[in-house]
Amino acid sequence: MNILLTALQPSGGIRTYFRYIYGDQCFENYRFTLVAPDDGLSNFLGRVLPKERLLVEPAKAGKIAYVRQMRSLICSGNYDLVQAHGFSAGLLTAVACIGLRIPFVITTHDVFLKGRFPGFKGWLEKSLIGKLLSKASAINPVGRDAAENLASNYPALERKIFPVRNGIHVESFETSNRRRLKRELELPSDAVLLGFFGRFMGQKGFSTLRDAVETCLEDSSLRGRLAVVCFGWGGFIREEQAELTQRGLTPWFHFVDHTDDMAEALRGVDIAVMPSRWEACPLLPMEAMVSGVPVIASDCIGMKEVTEDTPALSFAVNQVDELASAIKYSVDNLQERKQRAEAFRETAARRFDAKDTAKALRTLFESTLRRECADSQPEGV
Repeated sequence: MNILLTALQPSGGIRTYFRYIYGDQCFENYRFTLVAPDDGLSNFLGRVLPKERLLVEPAKAGKIAYVRQMRSLICSGNYDLVQAHGFSAGLLTAVACIGLRIPFVITTHDVFLKGRFPGFKGWLEKSLIGKLLSKASAINPVGRDAAENLASNYPALERKIFPVRNGIHVESFETSNRRRLKRELELPSDAVLLGFFGRFMGQKGFSTLRDAVETCLEDSSLRGRLAVVCFGWGGFIREEQAELTQRGLTPWFHFVDHTDDMAEALRGVDIAVMPSRWEACPLLPMEAMVSGVPVIASDCIGMKEVTEDTPALSFAVNQVDELASAIKYSVDNLQERKQRAEAFRETAARRFDAKDTAKALRTLFESTLRRECADSQPEGV
């Protein structure tokens, strides 16, 4: 099968999805052409995927140019199916597909927040989005929570929604190697190192972690034991660093360069903290649990379906005191938490294996193609 892919905002999560899912052996005989802003994407994917399996074609700038580009590629007749990643790519690709008969899947990597469509203008926007989403043959949220969120906003689309939960390449995180971060950061060996791996955007909740650490430091016994290492990048990182300086928190927060070796970095921290305000279906808690690292995570949409029935500690979204209590508990019971996390690794590897995600996606492709072909047959054939 030849698949035409597109993504207009191929951020870290979507890039990792490409790597984990399309690199799976079940897609060995598939060919993918990805239309997306390059920005180093082709180099990244070229290092992890066979070039004969996935080719990156730079997306043209501007919505009209992009729609024309996609329509031209679809009309070439070289593709069996189109898969768009993200709402932006999905909606514009739906426009490109108007009047054309080709199986079309939208894979969604986000959710609609409460209050997303205010007033009459919001109602019009929501209606237009619904009409364009209805053009898809199937809509594929990357998790159960995201699927329920989509169905609650667009009940008429429920029959087209086929969730396939995110997964990771578990073999990459089964290593016992660990990055010696405490040595790099010149921290004492008995320090408890928290890891923050998110972008510095409101969604990832860094301010909640900052405030919780500030609360923890009111306990004098924690001031010499607690430290945070941040692997995030972009967004409002400079503003967050300035706020740390203003509050006198700089000595407890350490910033390091982004890394592609997440397994060793995760195993270099004592606890991975994920204070997100919303997610579709995050990979980071999966990666941490397969790595055997204790997790503290918010109970936000998307996150809770990953952390439920696991050793992860959960706290209510934006609740600083609850996060501070979870941090203090983890510091006081660190060995117990590490033992439970280590014992859960095998279960996590079975539960979050991207091989299952890839197989389910391939099944969705095949069933969508069969369904569309059957619908296009003349009556009686």
